[in-house]
Amino acid sequence: MNPNGEPFSVTGQTTLSKGSISANCTATFTGTITPTGIVNITSTSFTGGGTCGLISGTTPWTGQADSTTQLSINNAGVSVFLLGNCGPSKVVTAWNDPNSSLTFTNALLTPDCTVSGTVVSTPKFHVQ
Repeated sequence: MNPNGEPFSVTGQTTLSKGSISANCTATFTGTITPTGIVNITSTSFTGGGTCGLISGTTPWTGQADSTTQLSINNAGVSVFLLGNCGPSKVVTAWNDPNSSLTFTNALLTPDCTVSGTVVSTPKFHVQ
């Protein structure tokens, strides 16, 4: 993954569901990519009002490109205030190289959370 060794952020609209409760939030994940292509996510935020402020990521998360169209986050987890934790879980995402975006499609965080949505990286990544 390029650029490596530099800080990055990904931001976009996501829906996190825990049990029967859903939150539509703007998610931002920040971190770095090592020279060997390992993604280290060191902080997260979920904004947008409502229940978004009750969600926090339990970082750090790590990940890597599995192919030119798929990235995995190996230990993604969140804490939802008063409702408990989900994860850590491996989350597989679809990578779109021209858009520099990750798409989550009902990705499961055990025991009872799912996340869907698309986040876009800054700076743009290139998976090779």
